[in-house]
Amino acid sequence: MLRFWELGKIPPSLDWDEVSMGYNAYSILKTGRDEFGKRWPLYFRALDDDKLPVYTYLTAGSIAVFGYNDWAVRLPSALFGTLTVGLVGVMIYWLFADRFLALAGVAMMAILPWHIQFSRMASEVNVGLFWLTLGVVLWSAGWRRGHILAGVSWGLASYTYLAFRLVA
Repeated sequence: MLRFWELGKIPPSLDWDEVSMGYNAYSILKTGRDEFGKRWPLYFRALDDDKLPVYTYLTAGSIAVFGYNDWAVRLPSALFGTLTVGLVGVMIYWLFADRFLALAGVAMMAILPWHIQFSRMASEVNVGLFWLTLGVVLWSAGWRRGHILAGVSWGLASYTYLAFRLVA
């Protein structure tokens, strides 16, 4: 609940990265091009800082459903941040087979200040963490299709936040 309460108002305004991602997402939604006229790019040139595409395309979907506003720009991060909390519990349980440890991990992740902060702003790192964690959960499931899906998930992580290319 902490990740969604007053999401469009707290923090009080979008920072320049959020504005840039929101504008590019809106532009993709309306024209199929980014702010520089490039069709369906794999990298978004944003304030001379290249951005990876996954968060921007997720934001385009959010804007299509909820309109072009602060809340819609931040929604993917809040949603994927919330899902990451549950995935951490599943990951811990599958790796250690201990319910108490899994619940403790979920509780800590739910109130972790940095995770709440990045869940409440349009943050690629937060969505990338979801894909990375999902990949670990799918890989630890141990079935062949899970390994393929884990690879897809890690691929999405690497196209969400650059540092996850090293980790994945």
